[in-house]
Amino acid sequence: MKPLAAMRTRLQTTVLRAPLVWVRHRGLSERDVFVASFPKSGTTWLRFMLAQVLSGEEVDFDRAGILIPGVEAHAKAPKVLLDGGRLIQTHESFRSAYK
Repeated sequence: MKPLAAMRTRLQTTVLRAPLVWVRHRGLSERDVFVASFPKSGTTWLRFMLAQVLSGEEVDFDRAGILIPGVEAHAKAPKVLLDGGRLIQTHESFRSAYK
């Protein structure tokens, strides 16, 4: 395992995890929808399909990342849903605080 990845893995199990998750999720709206999945389960493929259907244009990796960003970059996500919500991709665990 690479040193940075090993350090991230160790930090995820410490008390520092809760404040980090809080900061990442700050500014979410009730209209936002998460595309949540396990890593390596087809999330990128799903993001490409959703981005292309919602935008009506050809989508590449950069465009998919802009239309459906990760939770750490959701502040700049465009409102792509009919009710003004955003699609946000995550691998985070379920949080009962969300509706």
